Amino acid sequence: MKLTKFIVGAFLGSILLSACSKEEDFNFKEKLQQNSLSNDTILLRKRKSNKPIILSNKKLSKSNDKVPKSDIVTFDVPGTLDIRYFLGRSYDITTTDIGNPDGVRFAVVDIERFLDDYPGYYNSIALRTLEAKSFSFSSFSRYDKKSKGSDKISGGFSLNLGLFSIGSKHKFTNAFSSQIINENKRVFGELNVNIKDASYRLLISSNTLNKIKYQYQNSSFLDELYNSPATEFIENYGQFVLTDYVTGGRANALFTGVYNENSSVETKESSMDNSINASYGFDDIEGSVDFGFGNSNGSSIAEENNIFQFSSSIKTYGGDYGFGSFTVPKSIDDININLSGWAASLNDPNKAVLIDINDEGLVPISDFIFEDNLKRNIRLNRGSIFHTPSIQIFWRQIDHHKVSPVMVLKTRLNDNLIISNSNLVLEINQVRSGNYDLNDAINHFDTLIDNKTFFYDLNVVGINLIRPFLENSTTNHYNIFDINEGDMQKFYNSNNGILYLLYESTDKKFAYAIHDDYILDTYGIRDWVDNMPTTQVSYLELANYTIIGL
Repeated sequence: MKLTKFIVGAFLGSILLSACSKEEDFNFKEKLQQNSLSNDTILLRKRKSNKPIILSNKKLSKSNDKVPKSDIVTFDVPGTLDIRYFLGRSYDITTTDIGNPDGVRFAVVDIERFLDDYPGYYNSIALRTLEAKSFSFSSFSRYDKKSKGSDKISGGFSLNLGLFSIGSKHKFTNAFSSQIINENKRVFGELNVNIKDASYRLLISSNTLNKIKYQYQNSSFLDELYNSPATEFIENYGQFVLTDYVTGGRANALFTGVYNENSSVETKESSMDNSINASYGFDDIEGSVDFGFGNSNGSSIAEENNIFQFSSSIKTYGGDYGFGSFTVPKSIDDININLSGWAASLNDPNKAVLIDINDEGLVPISDFIFEDNLKRNIRLNRGSIFHTPSIQIFWRQIDHHKVSPVMVLKTRLNDNLIISNSNLVLEINQVRSGNYDLNDAINHFDTLIDNKTFFYDLNVVGINLIRPFLENSTTNHYNIFDINEGDMQKFYNSNNGILYLLYESTDKKFAYAIHDDYILDTYGIRDWVDNMPTTQVSYLELANYTIIGL
């Protein structure tokens, strides 16, 4: 159905900010509201299908919440996870500091199946070593630098260092109180005594990552990836995947004190270092560990270093039950804790837990995802709701003086896919004054819409905007106007249950990725996809495509 001159004229007029009398403007607004989806959009072409628009399969499952008693079945809940299978699980650093077992989340890699097929990608080494490391920091913004936490992140990832501050501050708040950690002149420190049992490593390379993305992603991970907004997904999974870590036992002691002098950051932290070193004893005598916290002269030594109100709280990980939560903070003079028995209990490897992550042992979770838009949304922590897909047309500013109409597929994930350009170019002043050929504009809009609604049965709306529309790595805009939907082929990957719609030309490889069947109706593409020819691609070939998850 062709557009009427009134609808296009109203759309163009509103976009182009043409001058109107007050009476004409009032009438136009009335008509705009009658033909609009919202106050700033005009419906140009209505979706034909009456099938429901479903945005997430989580809503689908609600109708099945009530199960008849006769249909209820029992099943065995998995027990405590074998520590080897932390490999390939996600890890969250916002609720704890790096290395704590509390950060372990959910499976990203189907690790058992992957290692069954590729056992050579797994490595485990017995360590049986001891070490004690401490550091001090005058503010939580310095925590990462002093703890060297970012060294544990795989190279090339642009990390918001505030994540380290959040995790460490959360831990110190649990041990002391928010009032104490926010006091002026506070200095902090941390001591970790690690009794290492073994290390576990999964080989990570471009080759193994491509294999995992093609064939070994965990099914629940994929389901959440496609059916949760990015912010919710990150809240559940975190931003990293464990690939190289150490197990054993760890005693984690936190310290704080007040430094009253006006000294440099380095001087304050050095004073706290000296105070911490005098607060514990640690010896390895012929394989027997003599280890404890407390010093009756600890406060005097701290005060000699200008540290006052010097106190500590201690927590252990692994071994026999020691201190499963941080002890009540006490002055170092009043602490007398002998952990030699706890250390001896770690001779039993069954009592080992995750205690540390090796350098580059945390790989960004986005590296385990093929789909470019899903990766980008996770990296930027962007997207808290799903959106009803539509096709939008607006004016795109192509330089300081000219505009051209552009058609965008607005996806469920709020990505903007530029699916069509036009050779109609107007001066911005022409647009604002209405000094252009309306019939020519109508023909261009009709052509744009007819060409694309053949494939996508979606509402087509006009947006009352002139936009500078820049494509770069930090936006959700993708320029795919040069693909030809009629030449696309489909490939169903039985390994991960994803349907790919593939386009290939001499200089472009592009694909849509569809995880759930309902997506075909949500985007109005079922008829097109059902009649699409099939093809096969390998994991190496698929890795060369720009893939957009729908």
